[in-house]
Amino acid sequence: MKYFKDEKRNGCNRVSVLLMVVIMLSLCVQGAVVPVSTQTLELKPGWNLVTLMKPLDSKPVNLQKLLELKLVRYDVDCGAYVFCDRSEDVKAGVGYWVFSQKKQTIELALDVDSAVVQPTVTKGWNLVGMTDGASWPDLAVVIWGWQDGSFKPIEKKDLKVGNAYWAFFND
Repeated sequence: MKYFKDEKRNGCNRVSVLLMVVIMLSLCVQGAVVPVSTQTLELKPGWNLVTLMKPLDSKPVNLQKLLELKLVRYDVDCGAYVFCDRSEDVKAGVGYWVFSQKKQTIELALDVDSAVVQPTVTKGWNLVGMTDGASWPDLAVVIWGWQDGSFKPIEKKDLKVGNAYWAFFND
């Protein structure tokens, strides 16, 4: 009888260990497949100038959150502001204007495995965002940031990841 009880207990232990291994592997695989971090957009009433620190993760809810904000970006090619209403319009390193009726916080999931996104700039004025791990192009002559409802000159050393800036670039 003692043998039967020990055998039964050993069988339960094996099942418990197997179950624990399956759970741990599942958590590891989930973490490896969808590694994300977050970015919090702290929007104040009125106009806000923002950027994505990294590309969004693949969950459609993230893109939907941004598109509902009615993002506006400056299109250098046509020299005008355009609304962002497609997924192709939402990119890390691009500066976006967002108008908010009230103070609100938007939490976004980001793809941490994506490569560092360097700001893409052309000669002249650009609405560009500071991304995580990127280096700011050295050709910036003038940089303006949006703070407390007005533009203020910004020094390169004071640029913050997640913020967007108007910047004038030479050649």
